[in-house]
Amino acid sequence: MDTVAICDMEPVAIEGLRSLLGSVEGMRIVAAGTSLADTMESVRGSPPGVVVIDKVFGIPALIDWVRSLSRVNPRTGIVVWGAAMSEVEALRFLHAGAKGVVRKTAPLDVLLECVLAVAAGNTWVDEQVLA
Repeated sequence: MDTVAICDMEPVAIEGLRSLLGSVEGMRIVAAGTSLADTMESVRGSPPGVVVIDKVFGIPALIDWVRSLSRVNPRTGIVVWGAAMSEVEALRFLHAGAKGVVRKTAPLDVLLECVLAVAAGNTWVDEQVLA
């Protein structure tokens, strides 16, 4: 069973991810939060396999958060998603410890492919980010 936590400022985005990812056999949403602090607290005690987190929290804060979670739970795969993502930003997130980078505007099958790849222990980057 792959477990997933979601962190996004928009409750509708959380519910959309919960619906999409929860419909995948063998995948279960175990936490959802609208702040970095709440999500970190949720995932520290019971680390999920994957955390999907929105870039909207700001690049410096998010890089610190990714580094911190990677130290605390090195087996948790972190997917950063955002409405817009530059190649430089994607590389910074990967360097900090993220395992996946995907655009919020990507088709649902691309988002799902990213989360499944990261859950399997792989690194995955949306090709449109690197184009």
